Amino acid sequence: MTIVDMKFHNGELFVAGISNEEFASTLRRVPYPFEGRSSSTAVRIYHVAHERYETRAPVRAMAFATIDGQDTLIAAYTCSPIVLIPTADLKDGAKVTGRTVGDMGNGQPLSLVSISFHGEPSLFVTNAGHDPRIIPIAGLQKAVAYSPDNSPHGGVGDWRPEYPLGPVGKSLMFIGSSLFADKLDDNYLISVTRDAPSGSLNLQATLTFPLPINNLSEIWSEYDFKGGGPGDK
Repeated sequence: MTIVDMKFHNGELFVAGISNEEFASTLRRVPYPFEGRSSSTAVRIYHVAHERYETRAPVRAMAFATIDGQDTLIAAYTCSPIVLIPTADLKDGAKVTGRTVGDMGNGQPLSLVSISFHGEPSLFVTNAGHDPRIIPIAGLQKAVAYSPDNSPHGGVGDWRPEYPLGPVGKSLMFIGSSLFADKLDDNYLISVTRDAPSGSLNLQATLTFPLPINNLSEIWSEYDFKGGGPGDK
């Protein structure tokens, strides 16, 4: 857990993980080219499902975008807050509190990928517990931050009507389990996908438009059988 996720952004490598300090959740910044210098910031978040502030939970997946006019790290945590942290706050030795603006419910985020979806800047989020989601960056602008004062209480979970909470996007059909995804180019995502029927592990490219749908040939549908076509009684 020392290194959970890494992203290269604006000439720096951002590294999320756990330290051996009491304020365990840590984000490190390493300038490139590497010269032995780095900085680390301890991060606290309000975890809606757990109804408390936490300093132990590491960022599971991250991406970057301009939010409310600031260069911002977008972090996805286990079970599964979406948190915004301005990169200007990530200073060496600082202890910062991220803004929890949404919660996808139970599960563990695996990848957070910046893509263009229907011409809009968006995030493609994969999760071990449910199908991928598309989060429009526009939904994160001026988003309400959740705290003990305004979040649901009392055993919050996927069965509760409040979930998903905040701007966490819509679920997409995706055949198999994407264990890791990233942007291939402006038109394609690339995914390491575990195939459900066979158990095989595949590296595949998936179009981002009109929908990031993969492997439709591997499931049956009513169109595979005779009858029920247009005009049939």
